[in-house]
Amino acid sequence: EGFDRGFYAGVIGCFGAQHTELAVAIRSALYTDKKVYVYAAGGIVTGSVAQTEWDELSNKQKNIMSMFQL
Repeated sequence: EGFDRGFYAGVIGCFGAQHTELAVAIRSALYTDKKVYVYAAGGIVTGSVAQTEWDELSNKQKNIMSMFQL
């Protein structure tokens, strides 16, 4: 890749002596300098339909934005 992805995903979960559970956070937001940056990700695989993937990505972002009333 010829660009810096910056902040785009992370791991969320819990660690314990008997049990650890982690998940990749593909929906996130960063609040800084009185601005909210919304991030979401998706995966293109064989058989993906571009418009369907785009719609899914948009819906993921709308869910985050609704928390901030954007």
